[in-house]
Amino acid sequence: MSIHQQKTVRFTFDMLPGMHHHLKVICAEDRISMNAFVTKAIENEFMARDERIDEAAVDQAEKDIKEHGTISLAEMDKAMGV
Repeated sequence: MSIHQQKTVRFTFDMLPGMHHHLKVICAEDRISMNAFVTKAIENEFMARDERIDEAAVDQAEKDIKEHGTISLAEMDKAMGV
């Protein structure tokens, strides 16, 4: 995200009353706004998603290396015409 202040966007969603109550209690106990809590939870999920994608890419790379072996950077440059 940019360090410059951005205009906020309103985002509403429905949740079960019990979940809403639980959220209110947790936020009150932690002295944090519900908005801050939900925003942080979403940010954390974005980061977790990025990590899962990175892990999948590493797993695929390891699988490709096992199946096809490796080549040197010079060989790769030559194959790419660099």
